[in-house]
Amino acid sequence: MAARLGGADLAALQNKAKRDPEGYVDEFELQRRHFLAELSLFKLHPQKNSEEFAELVTFMAQVAACYPKQTENLPIQLMELLENNFSGVSPSLRKTLAQALIMLRNRKQVGPTQLLPLFFRLFRCRDKELHQLIFRHIIADIAKCNKGRQDEKLNKTLLGFLRENIENEEEFVSKKSLAIIAEMYRRNVWRSSNAVNVLACGAKHPSSSILNACLNFFLGNEVDDEQDDSSDEEEDEQDKLLRVSNSAAGIAGPSKREIYAAHKKGTFSTKKKKQAKLKRVMMTVKKQARREALGEGQGGIAALHLLHDPQGFADQLFARLTKGTETFESRLKMLQVISRAIGVHKLILLQFYPFVQKYVMPQQREVTHILASLAQATHDMVPPDVLEPVLRQLVNNFIHDRARPEVVQVGLKSVRELCARQPLIISDTLLQDLASYKTDKVKGVRMAARSLISLFRSVAPQMLHKKDRGRVVQENLLKSGAPELQPYGAESVPSRVPGVELLDAEDPASQSEGDDWATGESSGQDIYSGPSDEEYESQESSGYGSAVSEEAREETIAVKTKVELREGPSKGEIDEEGTPANGTEVEGEGKSLRSLKRKVAEIKSEKTLDSSAKELYSTEMIRMLTPEDFSQMKRKKQENLVEAQMKKHGLKSLAKSTEGRATKLQGMNEKRVNPEDLGPTIRVRQEKAMRLARVHEGREGREFGASAKFKHKKEGGRSNKEKEKAKALPAAARQRKAKVRVRNKGRGQLARKKQFTGKKKH
Repeated sequence: MAARLGGADLAALQNKAKRDPEGYVDEFELQRRHFLAELSLFKLHPQKNSEEFAELVTFMAQVAACYPKQTENLPIQLMELLENNFSGVSPSLRKTLAQALIMLRNRKQVGPTQLLPLFFRLFRCRDKELHQLIFRHIIADIAKCNKGRQDEKLNKTLLGFLRENIENEEEFVSKKSLAIIAEMYRRNVWRSSNAVNVLACGAKHPSSSILNACLNFFLGNEVDDEQDDSSDEEEDEQDKLLRVSNSAAGIAGPSKREIYAAHKKGTFSTKKKKQAKLKRVMMTVKKQARREALGEGQGGIAALHLLHDPQGFADQLFARLTKGTETFESRLKMLQVISRAIGVHKLILLQFYPFVQKYVMPQQREVTHILASLAQATHDMVPPDVLEPVLRQLVNNFIHDRARPEVVQVGLKSVRELCARQPLIISDTLLQDLASYKTDKVKGVRMAARSLISLFRSVAPQMLHKKDRGRVVQENLLKSGAPELQPYGAESVPSRVPGVELLDAEDPASQSEGDDWATGESSGQDIYSGPSDEEYESQESSGYGSAVSEEAREETIAVKTKVELREGPSKGEIDEEGTPANGTEVEGEGKSLRSLKRKVAEIKSEKTLDSSAKELYSTEMIRMLTPEDFSQMKRKKQENLVEAQMKKHGLKSLAKSTEGRATKLQGMNEKRVNPEDLGPTIRVRQEKAMRLARVHEGREGREFGASAKFKHKKEGGRSNKEKEKAKALPAAARQRKAKVRVRNKGRGQLARKKQFTGKKKH
């Protein structure tokens, strides 16, 4: 067989060699020697474009898996060829060599750490197609290596190599390294803190483009929760709501009765409104469920949460920000990342607030983004003395009588965001002055002022005027007194498992089961594993465990005394003479552990208990919480969220209580502030064509007119009028009906003429 074969002949030989490797060993050896000869010739003239050599390279890479011993040096030969001559080789041959190496890597004939340095050297070539090919291969290769389980050893090696490239002064190589880590983070392959901290090294790079890439990564991970799923909009609303209902999905949602009322009860317009409200409710519930499924808290575990040294990262960025050598867009991104890091980790960076204070002016460019960054950097650990000058300048520059309504709206909304995170920075006089804008003639200003008032109704209602507190809040103040603002530095430590109070308000069946568990009667035996009364007596008589029995006796007497002092004898236990009905048996009952547990369950069921007793006899103190309890707690949280959202949108009656409002302020430091929310609400006057376009858009999918709607969308049978027309009547009845119809034919027209009240013609 001839040594030189064309493209078609090589493809045929390649197909036959893959099917029967042993039968075509001689032909393969002939082509391998031909490849080595062409390789030696190519090294002498690397600039020469040889299509024959490219075909041989592809052939050797395709059949290398069939002849592993003969091709064990093939990857090294191709790598040396590319490393020494990548700049002088023609683009087509360079791409062919890269594809051959990728093929060998996919068949695990080359290690991942061997090819990665070579591919990063190839990034220096100005070849866009080659860059895309290499980048996609690196991403797919790393994802494939970590499929199923994380390869920690490989990841550590790769991250170390990428860190060296990021710290390299070559801009293009550093940018590609950042892009690889960001893509791996986006695909949930590298979600560890090591990857995030390696990427944070890009903030030290002198190049502005590398800095912007690093900042975009930290800013881009915060908006994932607000992106709506496009597939939800394409689905039918009723099918989607039924699928996420209580019986069909794992998350709580509106009941079937509420879904039926939104789709079947009411007029067409009311049903449309109720369906839109249900859609908004389910969007909120699904967003919260998606956050919990990803293991997120109120602000989301983003990349900033995984920084090892957030204080050093913020100080480094702030030092670069104060130099002023970057563009305005870059400085604005640095400001946002610094404020986000301060809010998430509750950092103390006191020089940040005077720096931002210089830009708190209405004429400042992108002032809403700056105010949003200021609000995000505010938390309860920032001293109020540092924030008071910033708040004073904000009020003086934005909120005054000569300011435009749009400026006043921005100022009031910004004050509200600052006070929600640190309410100690505002005084009573200033708050009451700002609350007076609730009667402004501009609706946006009124709404912003009322939002500030509603905030302080739940935080510190005593700081408001009596007329601004509201009737319910004023009644609560008279009953329980004004809630005290926590002083600076105070931290509220939870004393119970979060959400376990939802288990306390269970149905009577579950409570009875819990009481049976507490008393040990549900299983027919005592749950307590200690000895019984007879065992105690035998231990005392035998002298074994005398110390234990003494301690148990003292503890029994103490608990008995505590129970008797707390509840005393009930009415059923006192006879007519005023003595206990059991007589002397009460003291005998106090020595039984079963009776003591029964009394503990009775005390637990009482409503008149102080806070210490409630904590002592709480659910988590009496028994261990099971996975079913945690799933039930999650379920009840979702049901409460659905109920609150439905009350908010008017689908349920809103209770006249302010309980639960203060819980919304928890975790405000992790909540992302949208700059558009701080902007003014300006209603643009629409032209006639725009209004007509919206009208026609609302008519899509249905014919205009009530008759057409009832005619084409009727769900039942024929109406009584239609049945009467087709009713079979005797001849005399048909004649009488026709006479009545003829006699009354002109009466309607005459009545309409008499009702005309227009101008008469002269």
